[in-house]
Amino acid sequence: MELALLVLEFNSVAGGIYISDVLVKEAGVRILDSRTVCPGKYTVTLTGDVDALRSSLRAAQDSELGETITEHCLLPRVHQSVVSAINAVPEYPGIKSIGVIETYGIAACVRAADAGAKAAGVHVVEIRLANAQGGKCIVVFSGEQNEVEVALAAGSSVAEEMQGLINKIIIERPHECMSKFLES
Repeated sequence: MELALLVLEFNSVAGGIYISDVLVKEAGVRILDSRTVCPGKYTVTLTGDVDALRSSLRAAQDSELGETITEHCLLPRVHQSVVSAINAVPEYPGIKSIGVIETYGIAACVRAADAGAKAAGVHVVEIRLANAQGGKCIVVFSGEQNEVEVALAAGSSVAEEMQGLINKIIIERPHECMSKFLES
């Protein structure tokens, strides 16, 4: 089974909670994250087989609170590091360079992370999806300078196409103390 990822964003906390239940009852999918995010929105992130995720998405859209879905992103064949980074505790061992893409919208961030990871030999260190960031999201890549540049170019291009790109930065040879600030 190829790994797929589905991310939904809601304009209603109640709608997000209700649809989280609809999603898992419809098909054999697994919730990675289901929570309130700033500012008063809700997000659900699931993984599973692409057909099961498509079926769950259809059921969610057709449900009585389907109109509360404001955005969704289904990524078949998602890069494994994207799934790992969504819920993982970030680690920054031996950082050579880091790159950060900042977006409006959860879907733009997840797609940027996937595009960057697939385009270059980077590590997706962390993905922060709209929580305590005023609805903004970030993905952090680490690796060799040239690889991070390729990941940033690919990821920011996708985010820009979705009209979600806010900013992108690269830090070559970050100071060792920077990792503790990125992890918070």
